[in-house]
Amino acid sequence: MTQPLNGRSILIVEDESLVAMLLETILEDMGCATVGPVSNIDEALTLLDGGLVIDGALLDVNVAGREVFPVAAALKARGVPFVFSTGYGEGGLPDECARRRHGLKLACRRRISAARPSALPGPRCDPGPR
Repeated sequence: MTQPLNGRSILIVEDESLVAMLLETILEDMGCATVGPVSNIDEALTLLDGGLVIDGALLDVNVAGREVFPVAAALKARGVPFVFSTGYGEGGLPDECARRRHGLKLACRRRISAARPSALPGPRCDPGPR
């Protein structure tokens, strides 16, 4: 059986290295091609502004003391689905983001997989040559 995320390119924005490695491993085990992990907001925005083509993103809410919402807004403007990875729950999200799927840190494969169906609909992107 083919995994629904097979071949999907997923950006990870996470500043805690152990959590980032765990998320990367989980996503790769699910068949994803991971981008990052990116450990700061400016780097994530630079990648997106540079034309990075991805199928989705997993975003820590607090990245190196800054909120990830500018990255979320950039992804939303491009039509790229994303999921928040947070230890704060819905209470740590602004109202416009609280309805979006989110997973609690330390995220496990089951939580990421449960968030995935509504967060990553449709066909995967073709990032072209790397």
